[in-house]
Amino acid sequence: MRMKKGVKIVLSAALTAILCVGMTITILAMNNSSIKVKNFIGQSKKVVETWRKENKLDEKQVVYTYAYSEETKENNVLDQSLKEGEVISENDVLTVTLSHGPDPDKEFALANFEGKTKDEIAQWFTQYNFTNVSYIYEENADIPENAYISMEPSVGTIVKRSDAITVKISGIDPEVKITAPDLSNYSKDNLEAWAKENEVTINYEEVYSDAIENGAIVSISIEDGATLKKGDTITVSISKGPQPEEEKQKDIQNTKQGSSSSANTQVSSAPTNSSNTASSSSGVSGSNEGNETNVPVVKPTVDANLPSLNVSFYNGLSASDICAFVQEDTGYPAVAATIHGDASTNPNNYAGLVSYYTSGGTYYLTIAQKWS
Repeated sequence: MRMKKGVKIVLSAALTAILCVGMTITILAMNNSSIKVKNFIGQSKKVVETWRKENKLDEKQVVYTYAYSEETKENNVLDQSLKEGEVISENDVLTVTLSHGPDPDKEFALANFEGKTKDEIAQWFTQYNFTNVSYIYEENADIPENAYISMEPSVGTIVKRSDAITVKISGIDPEVKITAPDLSNYSKDNLEAWAKENEVTINYEEVYSDAIENGAIVSISIEDGATLKKGDTITVSISKGPQPEEEKQKDIQNTKQGSSSSANTQVSSAPTNSSNTASSSSGVSGSNEGNETNVPVVKPTVDANLPSLNVSFYNGLSASDICAFVQEDTGYPAVAATIHGDASTNPNNYAGLVSYYTSGGTYYLTIAQKWS
């Protein structure tokens, strides 16, 4: 009996579908049976997941468990259920054990840190993987700075590495930094409030000033934006108004007498080499190439009325600039009484203020040409 044409088509389509499904299953089975497991020991979970996705394995075929480990980094592989080279089939499950890091409940006896520095103490806690250690600072005149004072819990106590531990260190916390604002327009009350809030000490000096009104700031020993720490001291010069005319005339007279005395001393003591002759017009002594010039030889009496200088503030300038800036900052004349160094080996002529003294309303500076 002959089959109708429509029936033939339906049967042919069904047979084709059955063959396709069979071939697909066979191909999948062949592909799955060819997937070999790699050695994941010591590698990260990310490496395992990349391998799973590349081989189109279902998420259910790779299962993760966790265990504590002192040696293996967190989320790195400790163990795997199928070893390297084994084939994973569609019904198999690969169990991967990942590190959960060091056991937080492991116990230790706290060491004796007497005589140890903060860095040495921190190294011990890092070595044993403690996770909850904090440091506080306290000034202590009997213990060297940055050294151990005490600990809570105390030495010898049995603790878990996850327990809270506080170590007291001598000194001021170096991490606590203060950025100084522009203090030049602050009143004295505002300065006091800022200093108290930031635990900074202010050393006040009163100076005469024709340009700055009485009670206002003349100069500050730090620049706007300078970095400080708690316990630092800054110097603030406060104007006490114009100098009385009587005192001003007396200072002028003393300056003239001091200059005359200096000149006489220089003439009597200076060598014949002309390169050692001081140049008073620029406020800087001589060329000083390979020489040392000293003016004056006899140190005058210190003038207590002049404000003190922050020596380090004038580093990195030329000798003439140091004299100019000292005069600009204080309102009093400044001359280089002594200059050390060889300008010929220092083409930029950079210098530094080493020390100074004052007399007759004038600053006499000792300057080093080879300042670094």
